[in-house]
Amino acid sequence: MFVYLFVCFRLLNSKIDPLFKEAYPWLVFFTKFKQHPCCVCDRSAVWLTCEDELAPGNPSFFCYECFEKFHYKKDGTKECQFKAYRYQLPDKPLLLAKH
Repeated sequence: MFVYLFVCFRLLNSKIDPLFKEAYPWLVFFTKFKQHPCCVCDRSAVWLTCEDELAPGNPSFFCYECFEKFHYKKDGTKECQFKAYRYQLPDKPLLLAKH
């Protein structure tokens, strides 16, 4: 999905505007998405949890290491009930995998 925001409409000026169609649409601004930090250690988050009894908020973001240590016992069973989704920035391919 792409969002185009038009901020100016005017007639083409052959003295200052490119005259070849490959130059359009003319990109004047590109949004940079901010990576969410892990709510425990501030590293880049790769998991998003919802309805999580142990998390400080809903939703909460976790790095891989904190997510595993915070939500699973040593035998691999869950500490509590929660929903977890793989988190990636919007400018990268979005893969949501329920954990």
